[in-house]
Amino acid sequence: MPLLILPLSCKKKQAEQAIDTTALFAEKETTHTWYYVTNTGYNEIDLPQNAPEVFEQPWTESIRIASIVCAAGDGQKDAPAYALVNRVGIITFNDSSLQFHDDNVLFSNSTATQLVFVNNAPVFSLYRNSFFNTNTAEKATQRPFLVQYNPEAQLFYPLISYDNLKLPESAEITSYTWNGTKLYVSIKQNTPERILFSYLKVTPLLPLQALNPATAQNKLTSEKMSAEQFRVIQDTVPFQKAPEKLQTLLKTLPDSLGFYIDCSQAGGTSPITYIHAGNRSADTTIIGKAVIADTWTAAIFSDGTVYLCGALSNRTTLLDGSPISFRLPKLPVGYQYGDFAISGTTLYVAWEETSFYKTGRAGFIQIDMDTLLYHNTALREHDEP
Repeated sequence: MPLLILPLSCKKKQAEQAIDTTALFAEKETTHTWYYVTNTGYNEIDLPQNAPEVFEQPWTESIRIASIVCAAGDGQKDAPAYALVNRVGIITFNDSSLQFHDDNVLFSNSTATQLVFVNNAPVFSLYRNSFFNTNTAEKATQRPFLVQYNPEAQLFYPLISYDNLKLPESAEITSYTWNGTKLYVSIKQNTPERILFSYLKVTPLLPLQALNPATAQNKLTSEKMSAEQFRVIQDTVPFQKAPEKLQTLLKTLPDSLGFYIDCSQAGGTSPITYIHAGNRSADTTIIGKAVIADTWTAAIFSDGTVYLCGALSNRTTLLDGSPISFRLPKLPVGYQYGDFAISGTTLYVAWEETSFYKTGRAGFIQIDMDTLLYHNTALREHDEP
């Protein structure tokens, strides 16, 4: 049962009230819409489990939402959000408006991962998993590593190629971190004898957006890193060191609860993973995503529990800035929620059908937060004694 949990002000004392939002989420046409992703974009569906069945594939090869991010707002208009669809392209979210952009040459034979921002334009990486992807039509060195999507031109522009980093043909950049000035990359290489791992710190000598594979090789410096140095860059950080806004948002979670949460800034660089150890004897540790924007902070855990505080675009602050919590519609067994973004007053959350390392059906839910929250009687009357 979806619940909206509101810390209500009552003569300067805080109390909690749970409000049943089942009826709100039942009003499908006014509160939320389900979509599934395909090799041609996305389609509306009544429920995730009713999307067309697909052959389960390793997550690196499947059509799924690999990453969702929020752009930074400029105070003049709603900030857009972007969903990176593996093997297909990008979906742009402008409040409740959706637009699909594909590039078969770039996406069809590569795994797309991790959207970040460079000057508020989305950038992502591509690689080819040699274990699951045996397509050898194109040499690895000729493939782009980093690609920018230009929202104005609605086109994809490669920035850095494997060849620019002087990597052998069998190399794969399986992960990267962008901190705004440097790239830290993890490289996997298959040899007849064994699998080799190496790590590089890459510094662009020009703004990243000014690079292209034809000229980037002379505009980059790279330095080898040890596995330990790279691990430090990507290591989890104790939750006690998380931004104050995130700690305030999740302050009602019990100390005994263990969780990991990936936190990113709207329009920002790679996320940072924070860990709350909780009760180490507990059997489960939950996983969540968080975004900090100028006027709001939000977190969503894989079971669909949402935490939000602040004000959405051109709206008043909810509950005078106190955190609220509600649950998204329950997913079937074997499904889970993933990345999310808010554009204007519309929330987008990825979902997918998972089985160990494989993914089946996948898509996203679109939620009208204006109706769900700002038209909610309990929220409007929270100042009454």
